[in-house]
Amino acid sequence: MRNIIQALMVVAISIGTATIASSTEIKLSHFMSPNHPFHGMIFEWWGDKVKNASNGDVTVRIFPAGELGAGPVEQYSRAVDGVTDVSFVVQGYTPGNPFPLSLIAEQPGAITEPLNTTVAMNRAQDLWKDEYRRVKLLSTWAMPPAVLFTRDKPVSSIDDVKGMKIRAGTKDASKLIEAWGATPIFMPVTEVYTAMQTGVVDAVLINASAAAGFKLTEVAKYMTSGFDSLPAVFTLVMNKRSYDSLPDPQKQAIDSVSGDVLNAQAGTVSNTITSVSVERFLGTEGRSGIVLSAEQAAPFNAAAAEVLEARVRELEADGLPARAVLEKMRGQ
Repeated sequence: MRNIIQALMVVAISIGTATIASSTEIKLSHFMSPNHPFHGMIFEWWGDKVKNASNGDVTVRIFPAGELGAGPVEQYSRAVDGVTDVSFVVQGYTPGNPFPLSLIAEQPGAITEPLNTTVAMNRAQDLWKDEYRRVKLLSTWAMPPAVLFTRDKPVSSIDDVKGMKIRAGTKDASKLIEAWGATPIFMPVTEVYTAMQTGVVDAVLINASAAAGFKLTEVAKYMTSGFDSLPAVFTLVMNKRSYDSLPDPQKQAIDSVSGDVLNAQAGTVSNTITSVSVERFLGTEGRSGIVLSAEQAAPFNAAAAEVLEARVRELEADGLPARAVLEKMRGQ
């Protein structure tokens, strides 16, 4: 009887150990405030989906506000190097531009469906997915095209922007601003509020969600839209070793709530917070919105077309199928 009891205890301990060993905690890192809508509506949302899909075997622990490394520039390398398991990446900030084809989506005027930027970009995924071979790609999505927030000068024509100092978040944005005849000032989004407040820049070219997400309503008086502009492209990536080390059921759980599922959620959230932010800006006393007419927008759009075509030709010269990617994004 004693031997039977001992045997049962060994089995029970083994089962308990196996249960503990089968549970996995994934670290997800991002550089934004936990109050930003992405934190709850995308990152926490995905974490809950992963937990449910894995029956609790996989949990996602989120480290916001740069707890595992500040700023957006090194987020991709932190996922590649395993500093974090999952990282939120702004491709346009990543040094060396390892994503030239997927970032065609950020070219001005490339996406002709402003509220379907995520869908449009992912139409061409078969052509650009190899750019993410160093990581496990969980999701790629895009915000609607950027608008122009100005500190104290309304912009209703291209002549109004000439000579202005305008914040640019990416090299592509810098090229567009230069094509307008303005001066681009590159800086991460985390520095925009202070730069506008102190007059370091006169304006910011950015997605309209920044009005709420980064409090631009407090430092900008005018918002101009209606011209061909640049979406912002984001992605969620996972360290390959972290993913490959998981048991197959846990991989399947993650896969089942990533890809198209996460793309759809992130794209919807991006559109929603953009719309809400615009409403908040326009509803604030002393703030005005300017929507360019077709005639007013024409010079802006001509400049955008030149920037886009120059980039496509540059990539094609490097042997990359840039025009094919652009055409797929446009549904052609």
